[in-house]
Amino acid sequence: MRIPRSLQLIEDSAYVSITWKCHNNAFLLKSSSSKAMYINSIKKTLKQAAINENIKILSFCLMDNHVHLLVYYKNGSEFLSKFLRSCHSRFGLCFNKLHERSGKIANERPYSSLIEDFNHIFKVHLYIEANPIKARMFNLSNLKNYKYSSFRLFAFGEMDELNDFITIPSWYIALGNTPAIRQKRFRKIFIDYILNMDFKFNLFKERFIGTPRWKHKYDEFVNLQMSFRRLCNSS
Repeated sequence: MRIPRSLQLIEDSAYVSITWKCHNNAFLLKSSSSKAMYINSIKKTLKQAAINENIKILSFCLMDNHVHLLVYYKNGSEFLSKFLRSCHSRFGLCFNKLHERSGKIANERPYSSLIEDFNHIFKVHLYIEANPIKARMFNLSNLKNYKYSSFRLFAFGEMDELNDFITIPSWYIALGNTPAIRQKRFRKIFIDYILNMDFKFNLFKERFIGTPRWKHKYDEFVNLQMSFRRLCNSS
């Protein structure tokens, strides 16, 4: 059962994994033009005054039938909801107009998974950028050629109109005193991650991403609130 984002993201400021699939798992994002259109929707939405200071995109990967974003929000999760509504509305209108179609683009509203701490933020970042390898589209030797991911920015310092909306996180700056050192160390970390990748970990199945004890605490809170809501609605 999907839960309201306002119950799931109770922290005033937090890191969140955002994932969504195309309607009926169709490959609506297969073309380069569709992926570029979605990126353009992200960039235009981030420029809105009500969103600009409260939403930061830290990493991303666009696959042919689904999307991954690592997002930081502050001043309440309503800004995350505004960002997603505006971005997806903009993208849906443009996509449907271009392809002379109507109807939904996404299966349902995006999954928003609250992340506990740095270790898990880092794990989500690597998971997101490893998607093309997991899908066997690319490998370690040619992943830098995939344009629709933040990997080439962090691993090789390549920035252009397809990734210039990314906010560089503090952990990455701490990897070294120069861009070259940071990129080299990140590549080493990423290779180690790929060699030991946990294929059972799936962002589409996680309400909360963290240690078992932390996840249990938040699951208990959400389940209690959902039970209270059902009780109020039935009375």
